[in-house]
Amino acid sequence: VPRAARESMVAILVVDGDEVVRTPLAWLTGSAGPGAPSYSSALLASTDSQALFYYPVPFATSLEVLLRNTGAPTSGIAIQGRVARGPLDANLGALRVDCRAGEAVPAIDDCGTSNASLRTPNQVVARMSGGRGHYAGHSLIHTTAGAWWCALEVDHEVYVDGAYPVLGTGMEDYYSAGFYFMTGPIAWTLAGAPGWERTSGVSSTHVYRNHLVDTIPFESELRFEYESYVSNTTFTGCSFFYLTRN
Repeated sequence: VPRAARESMVAILVVDGDEVVRTPLAWLTGSAGPGAPSYSSALLASTDSQALFYYPVPFATSLEVLLRNTGAPTSGIAIQGRVARGPLDANLGALRVDCRAGEAVPAIDDCGTSNASLRTPNQVVARMSGGRGHYAGHSLIHTTAGAWWCALEVDHEVYVDGAYPVLGTGMEDYYSAGFYFMTGPIAWTLAGAPGWERTSGVSSTHVYRNHLVDTIPFESELRFEYESYVSNTTFTGCSFFYLTRN
């Protein structure tokens, strides 16, 4: 799928008759660029012609993958897939995807402040409730204006079953880099920032983190949030969960 068409190309995944996701392809796999080649085991969106979604999708009876073009006519669109038949692994659970448009919140515009009175509401990146499961990662487009470097200082905060056991140390750290990705785009197997655009005072960075080997388990609810330092910063994209089958 050409990069220019990913915002208007809607990806739909139906598993065993249930619609798991309906979202712009750019949200699902990222669309930032130009960038570095991505060697992620789960996501590849840094090339101009190919986007890869390679999370395991267990199904018992049926699986449908659909692309719906809502924009200008385009050519060269194709879907390729691989199916491994065999017994359904009950321990893996059922894939569920939480996609959400970025919602800007008023920010403190004071990077890394320790003044608790200035704290502003966090930005929710992912939320899942109503049963047991595992958090498996996300693909996000991080957009901000002005001090983009300051916006990368935000910590992630993960609430599991109402508790607060996970606190990050900075956005770049979480994606296996540091110092605002100063050496250029990166693309590791489980994390990276494969591309960005910084023009006219606006910065857009595609980041991903795959918890396929270190999933975060929860019994009833998980909420993944980021602190907010710079006004008009948004996180748009999709997060991936595996829920225990009934």
